[in-house]
Amino acid sequence: MITPVEKIQDTANKIIKTYNKKSISGIYIALNKPHETLEKVMQSEKIKTDKLYFIDCVKTAEESKEREMVAHIQNPSDLTSMNIALNQFLDKIEGNKFVLLDSLTTLLIYNKENLVVMFVKSIIDEMRKQGVRMVILTPEPRGGELINKIALFFDKVLRL
Repeated sequence: MITPVEKIQDTANKIIKTYNKKSISGIYIALNKPHETLEKVMQSEKIKTDKLYFIDCVKTAEESKEREMVAHIQNPSDLTSMNIALNQFLDKIEGNKFVLLDSLTTLLIYNKENLVVMFVKSIIDEMRKQGVRMVILTPEPRGGELINKIALFFDKVLRL
């Protein structure tokens, strides 16, 4: 989903609310805000987070209280650790599940574009194999080339 930057959190909250109503567990890959901040915002909007795992790429484990449903990644350039944490959480969730990544453009700050394209393709392929719904939120990147490169991997690209 391509959304204005100021609407990314609201859009993420609406997506999580929708899955909550269906009792579907998920994984939130947080690239912009620490999981504690996201949880507080969600709880203030009456969004349940008890079925939501977080991959926190903002705050390290040393800076945060250790929790079973949170994996800390040193920074968004560590795509391998992000992928490992994602697969570990997927293994823990039974039944239907979803994955939400909160900003593709943040990955571009820490990684080369081709590496981001390969990472996105690999996780989308894996999610498709496992029957997991994948939602990636991003503001329109400058030039729009990244969207053109990855659009074919998705079932739909929505502009809000």
